[in-house]
Amino acid sequence: MTEGEGEEMAPRVLLDPAGLEHRLTQGMLHLALTPQRELTVVHKAGGLPLAPGVLMGAIQVAARRAKELETWLDVRVHEDWVLKKVEVR
Repeated sequence: MTEGEGEEMAPRVLLDPAGLEHRLTQGMLHLALTPQRELTVVHKAGGLPLAPGVLMGAIQVAARRAKELETWLDVRVHEDWVLKKVEVR
């Protein structure tokens, strides 16, 4: 038996996989969260069952990413607003 043989591999979580990565996966987990950390969608297709700790870890990463995207979007909307010099009467 070689090193690593017979050992169970821990699942790897990959955010926004590219085309090749997507084709090589054994299963997919889709999560959708609001910036307020409200979980709105959980969809798991294929692969082995996930341990609760792995699922919770993925949800925490998704929550951080949702907050980052909210901040990024707020900045871009503000920049666009300033460039357009919109007047509100």
